[in-house]
Amino acid sequence: MSIDHPMREAVNVPGSEPLYPNYSTCVIARPGRFIFVSGQVAVDEGGHNIGIGDVAAQAEFVLQKINKILEYNGASRENVVKDTVYVTDREFHSIVLPIRLKHFPANGPTSSFIEVASLRFPEWLIEIEVVAVILD
Repeated sequence: MSIDHPMREAVNVPGSEPLYPNYSTCVIARPGRFIFVSGQVAVDEGGHNIGIGDVAAQAEFVLQKINKILEYNGASRENVVKDTVYVTDREFHSIVLPIRLKHFPANGPTSSFIEVASLRFPEWLIEIEVVAVILD
């Protein structure tokens, strides 16, 4: 099954459907301008850590931060074709999933959820990077 959008097409191939809602097995990006957003963490403009010890608060902050970056560049969450989520504990998946579902539309981007030993600072529990595409 494929879902068409002006800039992207979500394709869920029978037999390899995503395990969770609002994910896509594959996204085909149409010709356009790609935006690669570096991994974002829960640090505000003043350099203060947000949500220390609270992965839900950090995930929400990071996804809002990513949205601001996308909007500044003429894009939105709907333009995201790939996200990569790094967490320091795989048990965070059940906490982060509902937050992600709130931020991404149906037939959302492809996604990877990766547990890492640590991020740059111990206060950081999650880091998210995205790739988006917009038509010129």
